[in-house]
Amino acid sequence: MVVLDYIAPGDGDFNDPANFNPPDIPTASDFVRFSVGMGIPYTVTFPGNLPIESLAAYTTSQLRVRVDTVTFSGSRRVDRGPATYAVVSGTTTEADRGIIIGELSGDTAVLNVSPASPSGLGLVAFRGVAATIGDAANSTGTLNVSTGAFIVTGSDFNAITLIVGNQGTGTLSITNGAELNVPGFNSRVTLGNHATGVGTATVSGVGSIWINNNELWVGGSGAGTLIIQDGGRLRCSSSAGSSNIIGALPGGSGTATVTGPGSTWTYSNELVVGNGGDGALAIVDGGTVINNVAGSTEIGRGGNGTATVTGPGSTWNTNGSLNVGSTATGTCEVLNGGSLTSGSAVIRGLNAGSGHVLVADPGSTWTVSNGPLTIGLPESGFSTGPTSLTIAPGGTVVVKQKIILNTNGLLQLHGGTLSADEIGPNVFQGQFDWTAGTFMVHLFFKSLTNQGGKLAPQLVNGGADIDGTYTQLPGAELEIQVGGSTWATQYAFVGIEGPAVLDGLLRLTLINGFVPTAAQTFTVLGSSSIQGSFSNVANGQRLMTTDGLGSFVVNYEPEDEEGRHHVVLTEFLLGVL
Repeated sequence: MVVLDYIAPGDGDFNDPANFNPPDIPTASDFVRFSVGMGIPYTVTFPGNLPIESLAAYTTSQLRVRVDTVTFSGSRRVDRGPATYAVVSGTTTEADRGIIIGELSGDTAVLNVSPASPSGLGLVAFRGVAATIGDAANSTGTLNVSTGAFIVTGSDFNAITLIVGNQGTGTLSITNGAELNVPGFNSRVTLGNHATGVGTATVSGVGSIWINNNELWVGGSGAGTLIIQDGGRLRCSSSAGSSNIIGALPGGSGTATVTGPGSTWTYSNELVVGNGGDGALAIVDGGTVINNVAGSTEIGRGGNGTATVTGPGSTWNTNGSLNVGSTATGTCEVLNGGSLTSGSAVIRGLNAGSGHVLVADPGSTWTVSNGPLTIGLPESGFSTGPTSLTIAPGGTVVVKQKIILNTNGLLQLHGGTLSADEIGPNVFQGQFDWTAGTFMVHLFFKSLTNQGGKLAPQLVNGGADIDGTYTQLPGAELEIQVGGSTWATQYAFVGIEGPAVLDGLLRLTLINGFVPTAAQTFTVLGSSSIQGSFSNVANGQRLMTTDGLGSFVVNYEPEDEEGRHHVVLTEFLLGVL
């Protein structure tokens, strides 16, 4: 192997032997270094062939960029074609791999892969088996790719294919519609590999894309940062079943941000935020994260994890399960109009760990679309830590199936809206704290106290059934929708196994254009007894509908032959009272 050092005092062609020492044109057997170190940026051109000729292809065995700021570019002449450059060394070890930018302590190395002017031509493919950016401690390496594709092809279960920030500081930027492609079946990309390593990767701009076909660690034992912005895209998958991890190893940390309309991270394998190290995922200002298969998502598995979806248009859709909290602290927040959709979901804490979810602000939503939501999940051999779901003003949580409130589980409805088919049934060891907001439920397997919110039975589930006492305090409301004469399917009904303790307001809302007749009767509440009455209507008095179309007589009926008491609406009358 011959070591060729670029020695030209400025710009030059890659295939000009006079630009290297010893003088030669680099080939697949040569080790090429850019380490002039004079502090003056320069451009190395990879001349293309005529359009009627084959694509110009350049090769070396290894590439080092040490103390230079160098740009790899294509032909300046518009009558030429683009070129490719391949670093062919098959070595994947950290010490002797094919591509290293920022190799030794004290290096400050920058490699730009950019189009030439005025032709716009560049390297359509810059490839190698393994690459490191920012290798040694106290080194700095930067790779900026703004044309073509940077392709790292290695597939080695025991080695990391692409390292950004090994022991030093590494920065990788994909911009201007360029591509990063890591196709290996057993490949891994790590940002911030060793404890002193700091790695940042950015995919920015419409058309810019990173395709990662196996494992991605944002923060190994060091610090990693991933940024997808301004319409950039990251697509992760794995036939080997590997994970995307933000904060992979103890002592490490990772931060991933997806920001701006069109900016998208799609993954089809597992995502862990806070594995052994601490991790944070932020989806902001219209960014999108999508899990398009059944891969699970975990926040706070063994390191502290935080995920935030905030801002109108910011969206996180995961078809698989979502787990928040385990032996560390997991926190998920949906704020300021953000949207989260998941399959089944678990919020839990084991030993010193905890799990917490907050949905707040107008337009913020969390939909649990497939499977139950479990809050507090004991596990044999572990004590249970605190877990909570808090719905604050403006937030909406929709659970298509049931909510299980287990040991140390706290469900707080402090504003906004909560809709669930069931809360229960068999395990109800947690606490439901309802101080404000709208609550829509079909089956509630415990006594229910409405401290200051609105109970709104939905017709699609046949009303609301409460397996215990229903207590409505002053300042609370019960809303009954009336859209036809059929009990529990066209008009709402609340069935209470125990007593009903009534105060606060009764709201009567006509829907679907329905206008009752005076002869029609609507039984809207049934219980073992009725104590008190709604504060806005006594027995036998009229109550206006919320639209002011008319009024009903509200009757608090005595015990019937089955020992049940009812609230019944009769004698509808058009017009104001």
